[in-house]
Amino acid sequence: MTKFKLSVSALLFSALTLPGAFAAEDKTIAIINGDPVMTSELLTYAKVKNAQADLNNDEIRKQMIQAFVGRELLFQEAVAQKIDQLPIVKLALENQRHEVISQALIAKIIKDNPVTEEQLRSFYDKKVAEQKDSNKEIPTFEQIKPQLVNLMFEQSVAQYIQTLQKKAKIEKPE
Repeated sequence: MTKFKLSVSALLFSALTLPGAFAAEDKTIAIINGDPVMTSELLTYAKVKNAQADLNNDEIRKQMIQAFVGRELLFQEAVAQKIDQLPIVKLALENQRHEVISQALIAKIIKDNPVTEEQLRSFYDKKVAEQKDSNKEIPTFEQIKPQLVNLMFEQSVAQYIQTLQKKAKIEKPE
């Protein structure tokens, strides 16, 4: 997964698992050339840019706001120059729309199918047994636990995709 996909997934997972995180009062924090900027827009931007950013830190918050304002000014100018109407830009936007919506579904799948400690242990034990005859050093369960969680989530998503493929009508044009 690319860094953008991981950031979007992390943001969407946070949004889906922490409903209160974005439920705070959404108020206008700035007006840029007549366009209001809402708290939720800044929070979303900050989470995509740096999921670990501590917006309670004044310096980090100021930097994030400056970066957001700069991006917004560039966006407004691009729209004024009709950059958003270019076919390649429209295609890129549609691709990003598909990506964000797909990642939101992945976040929902992960939220709806949490991995238990028992599942992780069983998966680890199975992988250790497979590696038993090799001379490779096997990491401890605690060392590899985060990777196991990711691997199990990836397998869940792959299984979900396989289920969708079985139901789908996919045709090859002649």
